Amino acid sequence: MGSAGRLDRHEYQRRWVALHGDVVPSRIVSGWLTFAYVVARPLMTFSANSLSLLTVVIGAVAAWFSPSPWVAFVVIVSLILDGVDGTVAILRNEVTLRGAVLDSAADRLVEVAWLVALWRCDVPLWIVLCIWVVGLVQEYLRAKMKSLGVNEVGVVTIAERPVRGLIIAAAIGIAFLSTPLGLLLLVMELYALRQVAEYAYAQLRDA
Repeated sequence: MGSAGRLDRHEYQRRWVALHGDVVPSRIVSGWLTFAYVVARPLMTFSANSLSLLTVVIGAVAAWFSPSPWVAFVVIVSLILDGVDGTVAILRNEVTLRGAVLDSAADRLVEVAWLVALWRCDVPLWIVLCIWVVGLVQEYLRAKMKSLGVNEVGVVTIAERPVRGLIIAAAIGIAFLSTPLGLLLLVMELYALRQVAEYAYAQLRDA
């Protein structure tokens, strides 16, 4: 680990910005980075990859025990760990391509587990499947743009992963709102997909 564990918050944010196409973080993003830094410090005895795998296990627990109000808190814990594993990677100086691929795969598996938990709360299957497909296409577009050399974050949509996780947690925790919140998430994802598609078109139009 060397001196990596002694990174202060400002140096950590500087490295995060460099890894995300030198994007200027908004106040919300800066607040999240500060939160992630504080949470990650005590977890630095664990590797970032082990935390990524732990989020999958926690997601599976949520799917297995749903429907239950406490499962909402399990979803939130997995969401926090998902954001913290990248922070741990930076602090431990373990940012690797293999880790990035593992993190991306873990993200998709955890989202499947969240959606299984949502379906077990009696949300219609067609809504759950549409949420999964639209979210998957959105993430694919971003990954494809990156493979074509567009490394900037570009657009922060209304249905980023933390928002999706929080809405799913609320839908699991508030049983009588499960289906309406599921529909709300689907509408938000469709709008977010439009945002990403428009950005992709603008970036690649003259390529």
